[in-house]
Amino acid sequence: MPVIAEIDSSLTLDPADVERKVSSRTKAIIVVHMRGISADLDPLLAVARKHDLKVIEDVAQANGGMYRGRMLGSMGDVGCFSLQQSKVITTGEGGMLVTDDEETWQRAVLYHDGAGYQFRFIDRKIPAFPGQNYRLTELQAALSLGQLTKLTEMLERTQKNKAQLVQRLRGQEKIELSPVFGTERDLGVSLIFYTADAESARLAAQAITAEGIPAFQVYDETATDQHIYINWEFLVRKQDAWGGSYPWNSPIYGGNVEYSRATCPRSLDLLSRAVQIHLNHLVTEQDLEDLVAVVSKVADHLL
Repeated sequence: MPVIAEIDSSLTLDPADVERKVSSRTKAIIVVHMRGISADLDPLLAVARKHDLKVIEDVAQANGGMYRGRMLGSMGDVGCFSLQQSKVITTGEGGMLVTDDEETWQRAVLYHDGAGYQFRFIDRKIPAFPGQNYRLTELQAALSLGQLTKLTEMLERTQKNKAQLVQRLRGQEKIELSPVFGTERDLGVSLIFYTADAESARLAAQAITAEGIPAFQVYDETATDQHIYINWEFLVRKQDAWGGSYPWNSPIYGGNVEYSRATCPRSLDLLSRAVQIHLNHLVTEQDLEDLVAVVSKVADHLL
């Protein structure tokens, strides 16, 4: 039964709110490294150790990222990566799971291949159970290996560009930048800044787009972006895949977890004030100059 915690200005989990929401029934923390920005892992791992919880790192939007010299996905019990077409590197579709725990690895192997009860290269040490079909094709695997050879160079460019952008925009008083933007925790695959209120973010995104640089308000109440928890209809309505409400209606688990705008108001406020512009490794120095000029122009005349 998911329990949702607040984010901070990095747009990743707020460790203090995570600890406030840990209960005797909590089993794991799912840490999402969002929009190319790593979560603050040290305090989150400390919470997990304190309460004997598993940590699952979702690195789908931060492939190749680092946190204090360590690779994202390597610090939790499990690291999950996406190779879908809009991610840092892609095979069109697919993903990866990494772990240094043999039992977890064997369970993942069984679950990703419903008929793979017998391992080819090592003895199975856990009981068999029914799984799914999440096998990555050999072609996609080959593509991912090819992409990996490009990853370091790509990220060096995106991070260098982002650091320059942040440095040039820090002096713009009408927008706010998170302290982690442009640091090691930031892959540089997007520029995000905060305005004073949601209406200002909406207008700023429209104005920047009108200048020829696509921008959007991260949380637009008129849209149904599935990255925003309030738009997870199945969760808000507590609906399962079979038309029921399991596990929320279960006498074993109880249904006292609620999901509404009041669940994480600080997160919705941050997201509604956030304006995002996508970046990539093909951005040039002229692009950087244009972007700074447009954001400064919009901030000076509109915000």
